Amino acid sequence: MVFGARDEPRVVGILRTSGRSGKGRWVGRLVVLALLLVAFVLLLLFLGRPTEPKMIEVDVTDRIAAGAPQ
Repeated sequence: MVFGARDEPRVVGILRTSGRSGKGRWVGRLVVLALLLVAFVLLLLFLGRPTEPKMIEVDVTDRIAAGAPQ
């Protein structure tokens, strides 16, 4: 067996096949691209969601009532 022979399948790029037709390679690249776009959109939705304000509610009605003139 000789390394680098023409009959031997090699992996050179993303989803490269040893067949003559490049259709499967382009379909595979489109699938990878679609998955990356979906992941990017989900990331944007996750980062862009409204954040809940961090407010601490304090009940001061008793103090206001005690300090008001009668």
